Amino acid sequence: MKPGHHRLELEVSTLSFAGASKSRSDFGGRWSMWDFGRVVGGGWDHGLQPAPDALIGALSRIGVLPRPFQPTNLYIRARPYTAQLGAGRGEATPNNSLGLIMTLVAGFEGG
Repeated sequence: MKPGHHRLELEVSTLSFAGASKSRSDFGGRWSMWDFGRVVGGGWDHGLQPAPDALIGALSRIGVLPRPFQPTNLYIRARPYTAQLGAGRGEATPNNSLGLIMTLVAGFEGG
């Protein structure tokens, strides 16, 4: 594999999905050390913004969705982000069946 290319398959226990790559060997709790650049798509602009449904679905499938007052740290295209759960609910979608509202903030909280 060439430097800078990411593995396209994520395996956590028996669960797999395409689109995320692991950037470190440790994984767990509210820290997600996976790079979700492929999940958010090609038109991604870094900065404060709502989390796309595809990313919410990916975080849900691996069990690291943020909780109230307990955000999740992750990477998008090698840059750190904090995913924070917002108040209220939005429209449910196939990737976001609970209609969660989530905001992505550049940088890690608590780190």
